[in-house]
This record gives sequence, C-alpha cells and structure tokens, in this order.
Amino acid sequence: MFGIFKKKVDLSDLSKINRSDLKELRQQMNEREFGDILKRAAEQGNVDCQLAVVAMFGMLMQSYGSNPCPPEVLKDFEKYSKLAAANGDADSQFNLGKLYMSKVDMSDGRLYSDDHDYVRQAEYWLKKAQAQGHANAVSLVPGLEDIFRMAR
Repeated sequence: MFGIFKKKVDLSDLSKINRSDLKELRQQMNEREFGDILKRAAEQGNVDCQLAVVAMFGMLMQSYGSNPCPPEVLKDFEKYSKLAAANGDADSQFNLGKLYMSKVDMSDGRLYSDDHDYVRQAEYWLKKAQAQGHANAVSLVPGLEDIFRMAR
C-alpha cells in the first residue's frame, strides 16, 4: 500500500547519492543497472559507492576460492580500492597494500627488480593505513620493513 510513496532518487549528480538512496535504487533496479550506477557514482567521487563497489568485487574474488580470479576482476578491485583509499578509507588502504604484496614473488627469498614497484606501492598504502591506526596494518608493517628497504 505504501509503495506508491517511493522516493525518487536524483541521478543528475551521482557523487551526492547517499546510503538511503542506494537502498532505494537497489529495490528499483536490476543488478546490472544498479551495478552500473554504483560504479559511475564511485568514479565521480562518492565514497559510499566506492566502498560498496570494493565490497562487491571483494566478495566476487572470494567466490573463486582457490581458483584463479579473472584479471579484469582484480583490475576493477584495484581501481575502486584506489579511489576509496585515496579518499582516506583505511580498510581500502590496507587491502591495497596486501594486494600489492600478493603480487611479489619472494618464494626463493629474493626480491627481483620487477617487483620493486609492487613493494613500494604496498609500503605506501600499508603505511597510510598504519598512520590511521588500522590494527592489521599496525601489526603487519614492522615485519615488512626489511622488504620495504630492499625495494628502495
């Protein structure tokens, strides 16, 4: 009965969409439409949407379990994580640091020059998260200092 009073969400400036708007849009749209709006809003600087997109890609990555995740999924996860991390989200900063460290192959105990950029990016984001008091970054960074020095 009260469905006739649905809120009309203003889509003219996606950077201003709030969590309430997201809930309303989720009910009104199919998954593809909602995902497209969410990604566009994230790209326009909406932090709530950036975090929602990162969470979606994170769940998608987990759904692959031990199977390799498609490169485009990892690329999108990185893209939207960078947006949220640049806006100060400590969890995104930490997750980006972990993502970059996961790209480093030190299986033989050596750090190769091809991996230096990944280590520098990991250090940058992990130290940003650490500076904000992110508990996991605070405990992880000290153990990585030797690797960070090797990449400088």
